[in-house]
Amino acid sequence: MRKYIVLLLIVVIAGSSFAISEGDTLAISVRAAGLRAAAGFLAPIQSELAYGTSVLVRTVRGDWVEIESDDLRSRGWVHTSSVLAPDDLNLTGGRTDGSVTASEVALAGRGFSERVETEFREQQELDYSHVDAMERLLLPYDELGRFLNDIDARIAGGEE
Repeated sequence: MRKYIVLLLIVVIAGSSFAISEGDTLAISVRAAGLRAAAGFLAPIQSELAYGTSVLVRTVRGDWVEIESDDLRSRGWVHTSSVLAPDDLNLTGGRTDGSVTASEVALAGRGFSERVETEFREQQELDYSHVDAMERLLLPYDELGRFLNDIDARIAGGEE
């Protein structure tokens, strides 16, 4: 269990290794970034910004940044793993006209191209209903908090 937690931490740290400063213009690099009321995974989500949305960094606190959307309608905290420099995003999807469909963004989030997903869906024995259900799964924050506290107690107590 500890090995997996260490591996997860390494991935998170590597994903957020570029330097972010106040005043930087970044872009949302995940399908939907939850803007939180405070810097922390358990802080309530106030609103969401979609992939590619341009944002301005207002405050940097460790691995968390307070951002504001370019239209000044949304402001909140996101983890640095949810943002990238605009030049690091592929917003064109390989097209020259700059258009990307919502379906293409969703497929990219799963790591598939449209062709690959179509080929998999054509195989009758494959059932994606459980994967689709997991993508829609949302846990209440108090339940998630209890779960994380329980895990922390187990790790601190030496259990695996």
